[in-house]
Amino acid sequence: MYHQLLYCSTDELRPALDGCISSTEFIPVNCATDGHVMRLIRDVDPDKKCKLAKKFEGIISNKCVVLLARFAINSAKVSISDDQIKLTSAMASEIYSRLIEGQYPKFENVLPDQFTGTIHFDRELLLDLTNDAKPFANHYNHLSEVKLMLIS
Repeated sequence: MYHQLLYCSTDELRPALDGCISSTEFIPVNCATDGHVMRLIRDVDPDKKCKLAKKFEGIISNKCVVLLARFAINSAKVSISDDQIKLTSAMASEIYSRLIEGQYPKFENVLPDQFTGTIHFDRELLLDLTNDAKPFANHYNHLSEVKLMLIS
């Protein structure tokens, strides 16, 4: 969840996007977006170590996720009420946070149903190119535009 902070919005006019939405209806899902870029993790718990007593869906704030990453090393116990969340780490640190009110956008609606093609690339070459382009990225959100030219 911590790696999704780069994708969370910092726009105070849209508070519902200022955090990560977590849902545990069928499988644990986590999503973050700033309105331009989205990161979706479809199965947060692939090893099935999470033991949830009831279903949960809520927007957890950026600050709460940052604190969770600092204090919870491997796991945390989560307690949920109607509008608050309590996270207890293995070191007995407790974090209390109010869940963000509002409706998170339906992110499922922007995901494509099918893809028309596949692209293969050299991972090391792409990493070298992106490292060279870092000085030209937007300093506010660290985003840059990449244009791919297909050569047959």
